Amino acid sequence: MRNILFGSTPWSESLMDSLSKSLPVMFMILDSDRRIAYANAFTLKAVGCENENGVNGKRPGEALGCECATISEGGCGCSPHCPRCGAFKSIVEALSGVPSTHECNFRDVGGTCADYRVWASPFIHKGRRFATISMLDIGNEKRRDALERCFFDEMLDTASGLSCVVESVKPQNSDGPEGHVLQIVRNRVEHLLDEINFAKILTDAEAGLLQIAPCAFDVIPFVKHLAVRFGEDENVGKVVGTHFEGMGAQSLLQSDGGILGACLGKLLGNALEADLVDDGVYIKATRMEDGVLFEIHNDAVIPPEQHNDVFKRSFTTKGRGRGLGTYSARLLIERYLGGRIWFTSERGAGTVFSVKVPDLIL
Repeated sequence: MRNILFGSTPWSESLMDSLSKSLPVMFMILDSDRRIAYANAFTLKAVGCENENGVNGKRPGEALGCECATISEGGCGCSPHCPRCGAFKSIVEALSGVPSTHECNFRDVGGTCADYRVWASPFIHKGRRFATISMLDIGNEKRRDALERCFFDEMLDTASGLSCVVESVKPQNSDGPEGHVLQIVRNRVEHLLDEINFAKILTDAEAGLLQIAPCAFDVIPFVKHLAVRFGEDENVGKVVGTHFEGMGAQSLLQSDGGILGACLGKLLGNALEADLVDDGVYIKATRMEDGVLFEIHNDAVIPPEQHNDVFKRSFTTKGRGRGLGTYSARLLIERYLGGRIWFTSERGAGTVFSVKVPDLIL
């Protein structure tokens, strides 16, 4: 089979071996009949073969022991189930001249299941049509996704139920100790719901699955709610100021208020934690011609050597397990809300995070 691909060029075979051995995925070259003409060492290990003689001439499903490859006399690709197989789709599309990527849920004759992401590309050699395919085991990714979905659903249901219970409690004296404790509990439950929702939003955003729901909302009460929400946080205990410019009758913004509020909340929480004096934090909203500019200020200073890292994933000055706030805000604001986020930080002037969000078409 190698002679078909490499002919008599001595270094071509060596080069292919060197390159393919460095790939941490199954890599194969298939001929126009979908049969294996080349397989790398990772593939041989995955199928339990010592050399290529055990896979050459077989189709991928036959080499991997797919249960569907034994249903029809034609083998892999010929059973009634094969047209729905992601690997089969990728291979067929690549042999037709179109690069393709699909996911494949695989079960072997022993009942073991696996999930693969399959990349396939057309490959012409000496006038003959081939397809290169790479297969990555994504079983861990699928299991993690399923666990995350289950976790978010259960946590949201539990936290929402707790919120309803707390809201139903009516203290005899709302200004007394009981009322004060109840307000703290309400704030904590609201914070819990915010964190769960934000984690779900970020997970969907990173996976490219987040759907935005733009609508028109009034910026002034929106910002004031954020200020009150964080200003009454017992864990922070800081005063938040609000400023508005150019609003008047133009205080409506057309965007996804839930996502924007989550992002501004993260930035505001960071500012409150970093602030050095009790009245040094404010959030300002300015109406622009094509949207609204939000600015969050505190008197702390970010060292110049850290400026380039602020928006990187997992960068933090708060210890291990933190560092998603600014990263997630940038991801959501710039990729999903069509806006921009940046900051300035200078000694004597403090730090200002600026978020400019345009009006989205409803």
